Amino acid sequence: AERIEACHLITQNINQDTFRLLTPLIRDAHPDVRRAAIFTVGKLQLEEFLTILISYMAEVGYENTAVAAVLNYGTSAMPPLETAFYKSGQRQNVQMNIVQIYGIIGGERAIELLLKKIDYPDRRIAKEVLVALNQCNWTATGAIRAIVRTFLDKAIYDTLWNKAALTEIEVGYGNSYLKKALENQEISSTNEVFLLLSLLYDKESVQLVKQNMEANTEDSIGYAMELLDVFVEDDIKVKMMTVLDESPI
Repeated sequence: AERIEACHLITQNINQDTFRLLTPLIRDAHPDVRRAAIFTVGKLQLEEFLTILISYMAEVGYENTAVAAVLNYGTSAMPPLETAFYKSGQRQNVQMNIVQIYGIIGGERAIELLLKKIDYPDRRIAKEVLVALNQCNWTATGAIRAIVRTFLDKAIYDTLWNKAALTEIEVGYGNSYLKKALENQEISSTNEVFLLLSLLYDKESVQLVKQNMEANTEDSIGYAMELLDVFVEDDIKVKMMTVLDESPI
């Protein structure tokens, strides 16, 4: 309890002596003390401890505290975060956290670093990059737009495949688990379709289409189709009409 209190006091009075106390505290054997030190370091934005904070993003029990602490640094955390992202053997959850941090921080530099990872081989991370770019209010232009279009084609194909599989599956012993898995995959692929549309077109218009699709009435589906007709190119519109026509989702 005294060491935890020490961490809180250091926040109010940082000097050379109290700074030296943080080094043992941030590696203390007691988890609560260590978390308190992580919080203190993040609040004070002490760059000397930034690498240690990032390393704690890989440790169970400290991950969330470390992410919150790193976020306090803003764009100054990006260089060591980039180094950590590409570290050989880096854990997937750390890479996901780094991408999420970029999405929260936002700005031109965050977008630049996210775009470097838009076709990252790990599919989960690549999808998280798209979410982060959307969070940054980024819209695809130029050559990157063609890449996002390719992702969209794949997501639409996956959505239609899942819908077709669900219509063909027979209800019977053992099939309920498969049906549930396909339903979850359909939801995931459909959400990815709309996420990618949000990176290509006006986000509010895309959200309106999604809301009407999810309402899943004859009128709402018709309105969703009319909206797509306004702002989507013909080739994508044809594919999306198929997705909407295959509702319910």
